Amino acid sequence: MIRRKAEMSTETRENIRGGRGSLHCVNLMERNPEGKVPYCALMNFKPGESIGLHPHGPDAEIYYVLKGRFHVNDNGTDSHLEEGDLMYTSNGEQHCIENCGTEPAQLMAIVIA
Repeated sequence: MIRRKAEMSTETRENIRGGRGSLHCVNLMERNPEGKVPYCALMNFKPGESIGLHPHGPDAEIYYVLKGRFHVNDNGTDSHLEEGDLMYTSNGEQHCIENCGTEPAQLMAIVIA
């Protein structure tokens, strides 16, 4: 499967999982036929915007930071992620993320079923 940029939809998602702000998202791949990747998007965060703390199960999620600096809670452990860092949240774990920088930030989010 090949997805061209012109085929990708965009959306604004408000207060995701109880987080703050209006994240602009580019849906890289709509639900694939096998159903193994229910969500794959570029997510753009203004300073202070966040995704609230939430659990995963039975799915898992990958955050890969493309730009900026984020504060994260990775299953109860506070940390920071910067460009090139990855966080994997497995089935039964929880996480949240916030742009803690002064500039816009971007990550790729991939949910794996």
